[in-house]
Amino acid sequence: MAKLDVIDHQPDTGSELNFEQFLTYRILSLTSRLNRQAVKILDDACGLRLPEWRCMAMIGRHGQLNLFNISEIAGMDRAHVTRSIQSLVERGHVLTQRDVVDRRIVSARLTRSGRRIYEKTFPIMEQRQLQLLGALSPADREAFDRIIDNLNGALATWENERAHHETS
Repeated sequence: MAKLDVIDHQPDTGSELNFEQFLTYRILSLTSRLNRQAVKILDDACGLRLPEWRCMAMIGRHGQLNLFNISEIAGMDRAHVTRSIQSLVERGHVLTQRDVVDRRIVSARLTRSGRRIYEKTFPIMEQRQLQLLGALSPADREAFDRIIDNLNGALATWENERAHHETS
């Protein structure tokens, strides 16, 4: 059996941050914990998976939406949206319809069953959001919103610069 060369200490990289302090690590860690909680809540309430509920929430809020719009609004990968919608169709919670002019476009809307689930679960998920926000003071909420906006702006700038360099 081959012996593994294991480093049992943090090598000195000259960095002021360790991995656990990386912004992306902390956000991902928090997101994972929040998602696990949401999965449990949704499983107990209606047996939906989180991506399915996100699709239903988008349709419930906006009415009929095409799958591309769901993907964009929810920030979900198109393949996840397609699989989630297909699962919801198979369970009778969503109806889909292809566009008559552009057959690539598929729109989705809630069935009565889907509407009942949405109306049951949305208040539960909204209460969860309010509880989470309750952990923040009004000043912290404003700062959090500002920080998220600043990070989104920084990402957009980085993406635009990369796109510009790739086309140059």
